[in-house]
Order: sequence, then C-alpha cells, then structure tokens
Amino acid sequence: MDPLSIAGSIAGLVSVGDTVFRKLYHYIKDVNSAEKEVLALKNEIAELNGVLHNLHLIAEDLESNHTQDYSIRPGHVNACLATLYRLEADINKLDLGNKKTLRTKMQKLAWPFKAVDVKQFIIEIREHRSNLSFAMSADTMTALLKCLSKQDELLQGVNDVEAKLREKASIETRIALDEERQSILDSFLFVNPEESFRTSLRLRYSTTGFWLTENDTFTKWVRGSDNHLWLSGIPGAGKTVLSSLLIQRCLAQATQGRAVAFFYCDYKDKKSQNIVNILGTLASQLARQNEESFQLLKAYASTLRPQRQLPRNPEAQELLQLFKKMATTFEDVRVIVDGIDECGDGAADVSQTLKSLTFGHDVISICCLSRDEIDIREAFQPSFCDHIEIAAHTKDLEHYVRTEIEQRVKAKKLRVRSNDLKDEIIEQLVNRANGM
Repeated sequence: MDPLSIAGSIAGLVSVGDTVFRKLYHYIKDVNSAEKEVLALKNEIAELNGVLHNLHLIAEDLESNHTQDYSIRPGHVNACLATLYRLEADINKLDLGNKKTLRTKMQKLAWPFKAVDVKQFIIEIREHRSNLSFAMSADTMTALLKCLSKQDELLQGVNDVEAKLREKASIETRIALDEERQSILDSFLFVNPEESFRTSLRLRYSTTGFWLTENDTFTKWVRGSDNHLWLSGIPGAGKTVLSSLLIQRCLAQATQGRAVAFFYCDYKDKKSQNIVNILGTLASQLARQNEESFQLLKAYASTLRPQRQLPRNPEAQELLQLFKKMATTFEDVRVIVDGIDECGDGAADVSQTLKSLTFGHDVISICCLSRDEIDIREAFQPSFCDHIEIAAHTKDLEHYVRTEIEQRVKAKKLRVRSNDLKDEIIEQLVNRANGM
C-alpha cells in the first residue's frame, strides 16, 4: 500500500511548514511591536522546517534503495499536519495576503492568539521536532517509520489500532481448508471484493481520511459500538477510497470472536448489484472466520445440491436468515458495504435488505457508503443509524495538492515564479474542487 511515498508525504508537510513560516515572518516584519511569543513561535517553526527538509532528503535516499515497510503507517505526518493547519487557520484571520488592508488597518491589526495558546503551539512543535530529529538517526526506512510511529500521545484515538504488530489488510481464514471446503466457500463468493479493496487502498494517500479517524461516531463504531453507520457524499467525494480506511480499521480489530465482512457495489458490474450475490459473498467471508459458521454454510450448500434432484440457486431471504444465524457464532460482526447507489433501481431493495440484517440481532452492526439518494435515505434514517456526511476535506485536498506540486517542481515538470504564486495555485485548486 503505497499511493503516496513517505518522502512524498513529507514533501507536502514541508510545503505547509514553509507557508506557515512565511506568514509568521511577514507578520513580524510588518508589525514592529510583535509579541515575543510570536517571535519564539516563528523560530520554532524555522527549526521544525529544518528538520523536515533533512528528513525529506533521508526518506528519499532510503526509498531510492527500496528500504521500505508499509505495514507501519506514518502517523507522524498526520500529527504534524494537524498542528500546522490549526496554526495556519488562525494566522489566516489576519489576512496577511492583503497588503493594502495591512497598510490601511495596521493600527487595528491584532495577533489572534493569547500568550497561553502560542505557548501550547510551541510545546507541540517542539515535540514534533524532537520526535522527527530522533527518527533521522534511523538507517533504514523500517526503523525510521517505527521511530516516527512512537508519537502515541499525538495519535490518541487511532493509537490502539496503529499499535498492532501488523495492520491486517485481509480477512484471516481461521478454518482448516481442503479442496471440498474451498469449493463451498468459492461457490458463495459471487463477487470477490478483494480487488476493489486493494485498489482503493492504493488510491488512498496516507493522510487521506485523517479527519474521519478523529470523528467520535466513526471511532466508536470501529471499536465495537452497537450503532449503525451511513456515510454519504457527492460523486467524487472519496467514499470508496475512505471505505478502504474503514475496512482496514475493522480488520485490525478482528479476532476469533469478532468478524468482518465487506462488499463493493459497482455500476460497471451487474453481478455486484444483485442482493443474492451481496449476501452470498458476505456469508462466504463470515464462514472463513470460524468453524461453526462454516458448518452452517456447508449445511445450506447441501440443500442447494440435493441428491437425485436438480440443483437450485440460493435465494435472498434464505441467505439473509443464514447470515444472521452464522453471525450468532461470533461476539461481534462488522459489515461494510460501499456504493449502494450504484445498484441503480435495486438500491432501495439492497438498502432495506441490509437494514433487515440487523433486525432482532445485536451482534451485527453495518456501515454503508453511498450517495445521498432518497430511497437510501429512507432506509438509513436517524432512528436507525448515525449519519456522517463525506466531502473531500480541505486539509486532505491541500496536502494532496501541495505534495503533487512539490514533486512536479522537483521533477522540473512545473515552474513556479514565486512562493506567493505557489500558495495561490494551491488555494484555487482546493477551493474550486467543491468537495471532490
């Protein structure tokens, strides 16, 4: 999983650090009586940027030697970005880019922080700089990432997941397999969701969706909340890409008693829009995760192929009841289905059927991702599930744009006359994306 290299991710971080430093520099230059805390903050940012620039060079060198291990995620980028973006947002209140405003209203210009707020920023930035400086002593990318991943106090809500020995990215088969068993499992795997999952993993930048991991509703659901979730958004908002983050978080929590099953509906694949195929594929995944659930699937499979009778196809209601029964062999079952709206005229039926999975069942908890369409909204009303609106968040977009610009400038595919022009390009691209 490497849609964005570590070096590339750090390049985006360097870019925002440089922008914050320039804004602080201009403020101090234009305001003669700038508070001493502001001067101290500017100096801390300068030192942090020096570390980031050096770290970027080291990461590039390590990656050029293919010394990488992406089983450990670079949470340091998210932590540092969060601090710098918070600082930049408050600095932007000064409207430093408008020099005319500065000259005409200089007497009214006021630093937007209290001294205690500035000191808190300084403390956070020093912690980032200390951790990053220590990481630079690592001589391999694996060691580098391990050092960077130790910022537990900065990761908080995602720490319990990130601290796993390895972050699982596939359903773990916990039953003994032979040719007959594999045949049964495969016969219900009507649409294998693994390729779609891997594709969305590759498309997701390491920092994309960090805002979601800080959402209390999301984190509670991943950890085992009895609630259900509906994540909706406009086309291009990144729902499918975020689904990979959600599935990965659930897989990292999977145990002998806690199962995970997921599915991707795709408008290009008619088979993925059929509710029988959806339920059968979910059941096949569940059956791989303990022996009792497999035996239930095997028993049902035998009713479809009776001796001395013609075979028949599974039916939606039968699979629905089978899945519920299989779920009782676990303590908790997380079900994630992406792209319900891509089922066309069948979206309403798929929504209602998935909703009915949970009726009279406190073990199964579902999370569905789709556009906000009326048929789907009627199924996933607030009385049934929590709702999170998805849009391509500004900070996700900004980090992506910054990284791409830095990489293009370095590769000499883009020439930018000044830093002010670079900032203007970033601002326009982000603001005109309209949540896509």
